[in-house]
Amino acid sequence: MVDAGECCIIFTSGTLSSTLGYPIALAYVPSELAKVGQTVKKEAIQFA
Repeated sequence: MVDAGECCIIFTSGTLSSTLGYPIALAYVPSELAKVGQTVKKEAIQFA
């Protein structure tokens, strides 16, 4: 994911959740963005 044109979040893994019925992912979030109530927007990502 990018913020102001710079990479800010790195996805580390993802899978289809059989319980939820849609894809989920884990990501590294820099500490300056990891605040209670912080909103992070994303666009759909494509996997090769």
